[in-house]
Amino acid sequence: MNKNIHLTLLFFSFLFLPSIVFSAAAPPAPANDNCASATAITWNGIKRCTYTESATMQGGESTTCMAGANQSSWFSFVASNDTAVIKTTDFAGGGCVMRYSLYGPNPTCVPAAPVGCSGNVTNSEITWQPLTVGATYFIQVLYNSGGPCGGGVINACFAVYDPLPPAPVYGSTCALASQMYVATTCYDVPTGNTSAVTCNWSAASIDQPCSPANDATQCGYWAKFT
Repeated sequence: MNKNIHLTLLFFSFLFLPSIVFSAAAPPAPANDNCASATAITWNGIKRCTYTESATMQGGESTTCMAGANQSSWFSFVASNDTAVIKTTDFAGGGCVMRYSLYGPNPTCVPAAPVGCSGNVTNSEITWQPLTVGATYFIQVLYNSGGPCGGGVINACFAVYDPLPPAPVYGSTCALASQMYVATTCYDVPTGNTSAVTCNWSAASIDQPCSPANDATQCGYWAKFT
């Protein structure tokens, strides 16, 4: 009988216990939350990443490039060229609106006025010029708390590298002469290739080896055959 009484009292005590709600703690602010702790990106090196949740805004941060933004993270790089391509990758969710500000050359923390603003940078490549070679530049990544960007641990990765060289225009110089083959169909010279050289033909330039000087004295489209 005593056991039954104890069990009954124990059952009713659980009924009237206050509700307990368990929730996961928010992650700490990212390591590059402030300008002074910006993550350094190596020019032409690997991408560097950050997560977006729990970031803050430090006093004096500009929101010129995204009005109303209340979270940010920072990257930096040293310019090795007067033109840079900044690439963003690995955004883990859709609907995230994120922009960045570029500051430099050699700005102080916290920089006041950006030299340029991006549009929405979810997986993008943007070319920036002119830069000062050897100078440090800061990238301030801006977004809003809550929602797809600030409400979850979304990765955002940045890389900085040289722009790709333009594709060669075959036929524009002696060294880039187009290969000719035996065929039953004739093809026109590609439009636009002849404008890549100066029209100053002279008979003395025929049968000379490929050289910049030789290119400058020829007019038209270069081709070769075996």
